[in-house]
Amino acid sequence: MAENKSTTLYQALWNSADILRSKMDANEYKRYLLGLVFYKYLSDKMLLHAA
Repeated sequence: MAENKSTTLYQALWNSADILRSKMDANEYKRYLLGLVFYKYLSDKMLLHAA
């Protein structure tokens, strides 16, 4: 069940990225992408700290 939620979340994020890519140039998209990558890094670190 957790894998299904993970797959659904992954697909939703991928679809969101496709929408962003279609509406902005690469320079603008890079700003959003770097922010998301940094947020993912912080989220992973927090999960490790909480465990």
